[in-house]
Amino acid sequence: MESLKPRRYQVSDLDKIEELMRAHFDNGHVSRRKWIFGWIASHDPAAGDEKCYLVIEDEGKIVAYEGRMPVDLMINGEQERGYFFHDTLVHPDYRKKGLGLTLVNQLKSTWEDATGTFAIGVWMNQFTYEILKRRGYHELNAAYYVRPLNLGRCLMKIVGNKSLARIISAPVKYLGDVYDFFSERRFRDISVSRITRFDQRFDDFAGRVSRKFKLIVVRHSRYLNWKYVDRPFASYVIFACERGNELAGYIVLLPVEAGNIQVGVIVDMLADPDDSGAISCLCQLAIKYFKKGDADFIVCVLTNKNFIRVFR
Repeated sequence: MESLKPRRYQVSDLDKIEELMRAHFDNGHVSRRKWIFGWIASHDPAAGDEKCYLVIEDEGKIVAYEGRMPVDLMINGEQERGYFFHDTLVHPDYRKKGLGLTLVNQLKSTWEDATGTFAIGVWMNQFTYEILKRRGYHELNAAYYVRPLNLGRCLMKIVGNKSLARIISAPVKYLGDVYDFFSERRFRDISVSRITRFDQRFDDFAGRVSRKFKLIVVRHSRYLNWKYVDRPFASYVIFACERGNELAGYIVLLPVEAGNIQVGVIVDMLADPDDSGAISCLCQLAIKYFKKGDADFIVCVLTNKNFIRVFR
């Protein structure tokens, strides 16, 4: 156990990371995961020269790793350095030896000792969740919202009859279409455009708007382009809305196929929390886009009470 000590990831470790991934995932997905790992590990604009993964090596191979993603946070109007703990993986052979929990706890302890500011654990399975609870982490609840667009396909699984499913879902679809039609007519003062890159306007906008949130990641253009535009295999759809030639908000969308269900994910968005018109416009924009894409549901996570009010 003395030799199983965490150290900082180095770019030369990437092929060994790939071998660890092959012990967990289907080979068809490993190449993609490797590219994304390398992008997160080495290109985060908030990291600078800091390496944002820890690895544990044994006999020439990497047997565990965990990420700590640096971000700029706005907390009660003050900008601070913060982190997201994420992406924990242990080789299955070491789990079988009873070392899985020990290795994870070593990674956690090392990161905690190196982190003197605010940190949040994200993207975790039940195993990691239980570990964090035992380590004294505080659970932050976020509201998860679902907007049904096409209940027919889901009801067909339940009732087993396509025609009956359409009949049952028709009133809900009709009422939703009527509401969406009249909602769109409210935003005549806001123009919407699809964008392919975030520019300086988004830095100014994020700096101004972020101070109105109690806790938020500062979405400067370097961060947004790294996360949604330049990232390998990125397939996000991005819209911006303007009022009087001034940026009023943006939204990042991602169509996802889950089995034979089409899900529209609202990945990210930002608007002034006091600007209900811009928030409503972004919400309606997502509905319109995913309807055209024949999505069955739209899903999103919301934390700000004004965003929640509008989306409800």
